[in-house]
Amino acid sequence: MQAHERKGMPETGIFQDNRIPAGGVDLNPDTEQTLALQMAPNWCKRIKKMEKQKSTIVKARPDHIAEACDIAVDAWTPIRDVFRDEIGDELYAAFYSNWQDEKRQTVTRELLANNGYVAMLDGRVVGFISYTVDRVNKVGTIGTNAVHRAYRGQGIGGQLYQHVFDCLKAEGVSFVKVVTGLDEGHAPARRAYEKAGFTANLKSICYYKK
Repeated sequence: MQAHERKGMPETGIFQDNRIPAGGVDLNPDTEQTLALQMAPNWCKRIKKMEKQKSTIVKARPDHIAEACDIAVDAWTPIRDVFRDEIGDELYAAFYSNWQDEKRQTVTRELLANNGYVAMLDGRVVGFISYTVDRVNKVGTIGTNAVHRAYRGQGIGGQLYQHVFDCLKAEGVSFVKVVTGLDEGHAPARRAYEKAGFTANLKSICYYKK
């Protein structure tokens, strides 16, 4: 489930271990990867293996948005630090100086659309996810998603994936894709997506010039 954040292209996030303190995924300034998954029975088994602590997945409401946005900004902060290191301060300032506000706007827009969900545990929002559906071609795209840093490694991400896969299957979707970065900050996301069954992928690169 991001220059680079192309207009109309959802930024996606990570459900990761604790080795890298990031929780979100988007396209990185150098390379990106689009992973695709066929909606087959074996993805259910993969997702169940990721589950450790059961959260409650509910439709996102306006009162969930502030917590989800805070999770997103916290999750993307270390990734943006990687961006700054890779492209330099000048280009970073030109392209990413307002990324926190843009991230909050993206999360708000996607979660309040028809297919936005949050994971609830201990009375708080601990993760979120969104997706879109192309009903003509019967394909889905996972959008922005992340898990609260205090709840990572507990299977919350796997539960969110499971919920989206169930929703997509119920809508007659045969294939789903997610877009993530190829930089080191997104390594946990790539592992999580591949563990969830995403295998086929396309790679691309984004160039910058002053």
